[in-house]
Amino acid sequence: MKPCLYLVTITSYPLPGGLTARINGLINQLIKHGIRVKIISPFLCGEISSPKDFDLILANVRGNTHRYLSSISNVFEACRYLIAIPLSIVLFVRILKQAKFRRRIVIQFMDVASFLPALFTKIALDATIIGDDICFRHRIYKFPLNFLLKAFEIFVLKYTDIITTSFRLEYEMMKKIRKEKKTLFVANGLDVKRCEYIEPEKKNWKRIICVSTFFGKGGELLLGHLLDIADSLCDKFSDVKIWVIGRGDALQKTMLYGRKSVSKGFIKFFGYVSSEKLASMYKEAAIGILPFFGDIAHSSQRIKTLEYFGNGLLVVSSKEDLAGFYGLKDGIHCITAESKEEMIKKLQIIISHPDKFIHIPKQGRQFIIDRYSWESVTKEYVNLIRALLSYNG
Repeated sequence: MKPCLYLVTITSYPLPGGLTARINGLINQLIKHGIRVKIISPFLCGEISSPKDFDLILANVRGNTHRYLSSISNVFEACRYLIAIPLSIVLFVRILKQAKFRRRIVIQFMDVASFLPALFTKIALDATIIGDDICFRHRIYKFPLNFLLKAFEIFVLKYTDIITTSFRLEYEMMKKIRKEKKTLFVANGLDVKRCEYIEPEKKNWKRIICVSTFFGKGGELLLGHLLDIADSLCDKFSDVKIWVIGRGDALQKTMLYGRKSVSKGFIKFFGYVSSEKLASMYKEAAIGILPFFGDIAHSSQRIKTLEYFGNGLLVVSSKEDLAGFYGLKDGIHCITAESKEEMIKKLQIIISHPDKFIHIPKQGRQFIIDRYSWESVTKEYVNLIRALLSYNG
């Protein structure tokens, strides 16, 4: 039996979300190159060794149980840091049951919250551990939580053998901090086959879409930005609609009440939607917004940003949030803004004169396809995993 990569995550995988899309993208490339993967998560535990296995997982997510599981995962995501330790113990036991003691184990954990089960296995079985999609989250919290989280993040950096990340700023910082250990930049990729392109001329330029998650403090900040944008636009336009798709506890906050854009139906919150429903919304909407300003700006490459480009939307984003896409140019591939107020002004111009912007989505889509397919961004990563498993096998 060939060695395999153990992929551990304390998330609601395989339910839809940004991290789920990244996990799927990485797994798809690994199995294409003959590398077996054993996924271990609270919602799924099993082996993926062929495209058929992978397709079955995606099909199950689209099955009749996905809405029920999604409602559970809302609660799960909101409190997963509180239950990280007991969950880590459960996942560690699962790893022990599946592990082969005769060969070294290679484990990849997805984000900082999933570090503990990988660490337990590293100590118990001398495993090689890889941390993926690692970034510094402490900045969006206040003292003392930010101090505690920062200390934990430093601990993760110190005791993780290899780190891969899609966060450009964090990548540069981690390289300096981890001079003796390997740090790899693995950009998020686009699965072009899952995007259905519609010519911008055929889209509705008075339909704006925002796809994200709305958990915790970051979710509240994002929701506040969206409501401010909607309130400002509804003063000038009566037939524009903003569609908000995504799960999160912040959507239950009282800030939704009393907002004129909400009461007038100018902005609509859909919560979780099926992949088919999301695809149909992408077909109709012409504009995709990413109003991540201040503490919630990532300097990363969001999976949803790639989906916006792939589906031919005009991407209107905070400037910092597109910094991870090298070569992407404002006014040629996308529209960027330094602040929420600037984004509102630019959206007003776009909605009033869409003919002046109709060429940008085409150029942006082609730029992303040329540089950010999963095949191109994971070459070094796949070679690294293959070398580790070959050496340890």
